[in-house]
Amino acid sequence: MQSGGRKRRVSTCIPCYTRKQKCNRQYPCNHCTRRRKPEGCVYSPPPTSNQPQTDNGEDFKEQACLPGSESSLACLPDDQIGSYNQQSALAESFWLIHPTTFVAQYQRWWIKPRQLSVTDVEFAVLTLRICVYTSQFLPSPSQTIDEIHGLSLSDIRHTCSAAGDDLAKICTSLDSRGSLIRVQHLAFAALSFWCEGRTDSFWEGLGSAIRVAQKVGIHRDAGFTAEDDAQQVERDVRRKTFCNLYILDSLLSKQLDCLPFLPDDSITESLLRMDPVPVAGGMRAEGTRPEIFTERLLHVRLAKFWRSLDSSKNSKFDPTQAEGNYERFCSEFLPTLPPAFALEPDRAWDKCLPKLQMQRQLLHISIFDCICWNFRPLLLTRPCHFESLAPYKQVLLLSQKKVLAMAALKELEAVSTLHTMLGGSHTRFTVIVFHTFEAAVILLCICLHPDFPDNENEGLQVVRNPAFLGLDVAGLTREHLLQAAENALGRLQMLSNMNATAASVARVLAQLFAKATSGSREAETPLESNYVSLSPNFDLGSDGGAGDWASSEHLDIDITADLQQFGPSNEIYWLHR
Repeated sequence: MQSGGRKRRVSTCIPCYTRKQKCNRQYPCNHCTRRRKPEGCVYSPPPTSNQPQTDNGEDFKEQACLPGSESSLACLPDDQIGSYNQQSALAESFWLIHPTTFVAQYQRWWIKPRQLSVTDVEFAVLTLRICVYTSQFLPSPSQTIDEIHGLSLSDIRHTCSAAGDDLAKICTSLDSRGSLIRVQHLAFAALSFWCEGRTDSFWEGLGSAIRVAQKVGIHRDAGFTAEDDAQQVERDVRRKTFCNLYILDSLLSKQLDCLPFLPDDSITESLLRMDPVPVAGGMRAEGTRPEIFTERLLHVRLAKFWRSLDSSKNSKFDPTQAEGNYERFCSEFLPTLPPAFALEPDRAWDKCLPKLQMQRQLLHISIFDCICWNFRPLLLTRPCHFESLAPYKQVLLLSQKKVLAMAALKELEAVSTLHTMLGGSHTRFTVIVFHTFEAAVILLCICLHPDFPDNENEGLQVVRNPAFLGLDVAGLTREHLLQAAENALGRLQMLSNMNATAASVARVLAQLFAKATSGSREAETPLESNYVSLSPNFDLGSDGGAGDWASSEHLDIDITADLQQFGPSNEIYWLHR
C-alpha cells in the first residue's frame, strides 16, 4: 500500500504554478521570459527531511560548533524590522541578490531550528548587512520617521553592524574559503562604508569581497548544469555579482588613482551573455522592452572601454592622446548605447518601467564623468606652458576645455534629475554627493583660469557636437558656470543636515566658490593654490598630513585644515582623484 502522504512533484516554477501553466523548467522559463519578469522566476527547493543529515559533517554543523554565535544571533532585530529592511532593499539590490530566492530563504531562516551550518550563519550576516545598508537611506520620502517599530535607525544600524561583524569573524575562522553568500555580505558591508564616506574602508571591503570571489570562482561556469534550475539561478547571481564588483573596482581605482584589484581581462564576453539579457546593446530588437540588468551591463562595458585605452596616469597630460581617447569614445562606445539609454533616449518604456529613468541617469552620470576624467588634467596646465605650445595645440586645449565644461554641466544636470527622482530630499546616496562636488569643482576651476572670458560675446562658443545631443546653448560664460556651481553648492548644503560627508565637501566647495566670485584671478593656474579634488595623488595620510599635491604651496590653507579634521578611519579619500 502506498503512503497516503505522497504528493505530486511540482514541475513548474512558482509563478507558472500559481497561474496553472506548464513551463519548460528553464531559468528563466519560457512564460517568465514572455512576461518580461525573469527576476521572478524561481523554483521550489527540493523537499528536505525534518531531521538534518549530518553524515558528511559538512552540510550541517551544530550551533555548538560555532562558538560565540549564540550571543550575536540573540542580538538580531526581530523579524518585522528585518522584513521591513529587506523589502526596502530588494528593489535597489537586484543585481547582488536574487529577490524571490532571497525572500524565500529569509522566511525559512526564521522558522528553521537553531541547528545551524556555517552557510546559515553567513546568510544571517548577509541579512544584517543588508539592514545596515538599507538604513543608510532612511528617513526617506516614504519613511519620514527616524525609527522602525519603536527602534531608532541608529540603534538598528549599530546592532546589526556589530552582530554581523562578530558572526562574519566566526564563519571565516571555520571556513577560510568562503562562498557566494560571503562575497555578497562583504560587498554590502563595503557599500555601507561608501555611503558613510569612508572610502579607505570601502576600498578594503571591496578588496576582501573580490578576494573571496576569486577563491570561490564566481566568474567561472564550471560545475553548472543546464538542467538544474537552482544552479541556473545561482549562476545568474554569480555573474551579476561579479559584474558589479568589476564596476566598483573600476570606479574606485579611478578615484584613488590606484591599480584595480581585478585585471582588465577578467570580464569576458561569456560573463556578459546572460539570458535574458542579450549581448549586443542590451535590447532584443528595435522597440522592445529593456531588461532589468541592462544598465549594469552598460556600466561594465563603459569601464572596460576606458580600461582598454593606452593612457598612463603617471605621465604628463598629452592633449593629443586625450583627444584620441575622446574621439574613440564618441565613435565606438556612444553609438552602441541602446535607445532607452542613449544620450537622446527613447522614453517609450519609462512609464512601464519605473526604475528605467533612474538607471538611465546613473549611466549618463558615469558617461559624463568619464569624459571629465579624460580632460581634467588640462586644468593643471600653467599659462607659461600654454604659451610655449604650438598654435595647433593651444587651439586643441581650448577646444577640450569646452568639452570639459559641457561634460561637467551635463553631469550636474543628470545628478539633479536623479536627485529629483529620489524625492529631492536628504539622502546618503554617494553618487549624488560625490558627482555634485566633482563636477562643481571642475566648473569653478575653469572659472578661475585667467583666460576664461567674462561675457557671452567672448565666451567659449559651443560647437554642436553629436556626443552631447540635447545641449543647446549659445555659449559657456563665466556667469553660466558659476550659476551651475552655486546650485550644486545649495544641494550639498541641504544634504549636509543629515550627511557628514556632504557637510564637509560643502564647506570646501563654499571656499572655492567664494574665491571664484571674488573677482580675483590668479596669475598662475588656480589649481596650484586651490587644488581640492582633481589631483590623482591628493591623499590625507594616517598622520593627518597630505601628499605632494596637498602641500601648503598647492592647497589653500583653510581648505587643508577643513579636510584634516578627519581621522584616519573616515577620511574622505574619494574626493581626491
